[in-house]
Amino acid sequence: MPNTTSSGRPRALWALLLSAAIAHVAFEGAVAARKAKQPPAVCRGEDMLAGLSVTDPAAHGRILESGRPIANQQALLWRVERAGLAPSHLFGTIHVTDGRVSTLSPAVVAALDQARAVAVEVTDVSPDAAGKAMAEASALVTFTDHQRLDRLITPEAFQKAQTALGRARVPTTSLRQLKPWVVTLILAVGPCERTALDRGAKVLDQVIVDRARARKIPVVGLETLGEQLQAAAAIPLADQVELLKTAIAFSDRTDDLSEALLQLYLARRIGAALPFQSHLMEQAGARPEAITAFRREMIEKRNRTMRTRALPLLAKGGVFIAVGALHLPDADGLVALLRDAGYTVTSVD
Repeated sequence: MPNTTSSGRPRALWALLLSAAIAHVAFEGAVAARKAKQPPAVCRGEDMLAGLSVTDPAAHGRILESGRPIANQQALLWRVERAGLAPSHLFGTIHVTDGRVSTLSPAVVAALDQARAVAVEVTDVSPDAAGKAMAEASALVTFTDHQRLDRLITPEAFQKAQTALGRARVPTTSLRQLKPWVVTLILAVGPCERTALDRGAKVLDQVIVDRARARKIPVVGLETLGEQLQAAAAIPLADQVELLKTAIAFSDRTDDLSEALLQLYLARRIGAALPFQSHLMEQAGARPEAITAFRREMIEKRNRTMRTRALPLLAKGGVFIAVGALHLPDADGLVALLRDAGYTVTSVD
């Protein structure tokens, strides 16, 4: 009997698409964790942003300057306090396996180990949960009308996407039916990261969850898999296409892009991440304004949801909250939102 979802599509395909698509938000590490551990390969891209300082110094300066005024990016670990409560902490993660971030700093270890509870974006990332979420979200993932991906981008771009997905071991027979946001997120994971995941390496978020569970600290989620899929799918189709154009244009430099973002993370300059993405969109001939829709659906709206769901946990004190670092800075980031809710939020590390 074929192994299929309720929609009739092969479950293996759904699981593979989901694990690839949401690797950008840390889920593929859970699938890789099931595999036998092997020594990690030394595989690293070249910092694309640093490269601009040589090839286009003016653009390099503009990107860094655009990110400089953004508030609350000077730290990744923040103490969240209110009178009468044990201190809580807010930590910004980056959803990669790299040892430069998966080895937790002493300050993060101390805050995590002393926590009463740990909150992350999503807790249940098992293959069963992933397959269920994808099956339930099939209308968000594939076109159900006359639209087809190969009619939204050039034949050359479609062929390049096919080639890139083939390298990522993702079946391409149904590529025409996939919505642009799915393909964009699949392409966000480069060869180095896939190799690390295949060898059993874990993304930073999973390292935190595993450490908490090993210490019998309860772990809760601020979102569900389905909600994260809905957020990505809520980006208007025209903007999804522009984001995909950029992903395809730089699909052979994904590891270099990842290294650039990791360096911004390590330098506490995460505010330059979206200006850098806007620059890449311009270079790809895409509309850089599409990044506004991405920010609205994937960052701003989710920040408000996370804040609402974190407040009951914070009211009890002693919680460690770990979410992607892009959710922390700026006037609508979690640092500012928690201050608006009456908490004192100070940088730690």
